[in-house]
Amino acid sequence: MDPSHLRRRIGRALFTAAAKVIARAGHRQVRLGTIFPATLAFYRAMGMCESGRKTVGFGPMVGVEVILLRKPVDCRSVTESQVADG
Repeated sequence: MDPSHLRRRIGRALFTAAAKVIARAGHRQVRLGTIFPATLAFYRAMGMCESGRKTVGFGPMVGVEVILLRKPVDCRSVTESQVADG
């Protein structure tokens, strides 16, 4: 990661845009998993809560713990112009 890209709200903008697309598609939650505990502060700042943990049981990441996160989204509050504006 390039330090010059930190603290420029790029991640926040990308997360917000993705959440709007997910809501617009009619989904009720954003869900994701991370293997990097250092990312938890960012995801919590985005309104996500930890929903569990699991250990990968296959492939090259077998034995790695995944932190599961979720955030409710309200598709009724997202208008077409909000999605376009990002």
